Amino acid sequence: MMIIYPAIDLYNNGVVRLCQGEYTRKTMYSFSPIELAKSFIEQGAEWVHIVDLEGAEKGYPIHLQLVEKIVSEGIKVQMGGGLRSIQNIDSALKTGASRVYVGSLLARNPLAAQKLYDYWGERIIPAVDIKDNRVAVSGWQETVKEDPYSLLSALSDIGYQDMLITSVAKDGTFMGPDLILYKNILQVIPKIRIIAAGGVTSIEDVLELKKARCSGVVLGKSLYEAKIDLKQLLEVIH
Repeated sequence: MMIIYPAIDLYNNGVVRLCQGEYTRKTMYSFSPIELAKSFIEQGAEWVHIVDLEGAEKGYPIHLQLVEKIVSEGIKVQMGGGLRSIQNIDSALKTGASRVYVGSLLARNPLAAQKLYDYWGERIIPAVDIKDNRVAVSGWQETVKEDPYSLLSALSDIGYQDMLITSVAKDGTFMGPDLILYKNILQVIPKIRIIAAGGVTSIEDVLELKKARCSGVVLGKSLYEAKIDLKQLLEVIH
């Protein structure tokens, strides 16, 4: 069964979306994060995907109290953004988040990947953000030398199964998901389960991702701007 993860992107305690990860191309929305989480619950969502964009920019989480409030609404939360140390990750999990996704720390420090898995297991989701065929880090502002396939393969060998994979070029663009990327990854590393993010614009896009064997999809701008009806999608996908 595919899991739908409606997203809440946080900056300065408000809801925002970036285009292709660029902080200069930021759209602010008028609804509050709590209102948004409640609306997702009312429409039938079981999970919410929280991105601490300000945390990703600054290198440490900024919105942990807000995450705690969203958790208290009774929805499962996976969160990330700025979780670049074990202390940050521990603080994020103490909000009550079911799991956290970690990108920069794993891409920059291979030893951390094993340590985090040994300590928290499946509560850690590797986030591999792909930009120009490279792994993007630090809020997508930089890339590292290791190619995405090598990183994903190494993470799979450690035992990680669920991977959050974002196509940066597609993110926030309404251009459709990068189906070729996900199909290629699953062909090379069939053991992993992909949570896809970036560019999803329609229910048809989600069904195509399901057909491509992605296990989950993150939806942000398409929900905020009413391109996708979440309640309808959840009925169709299940």
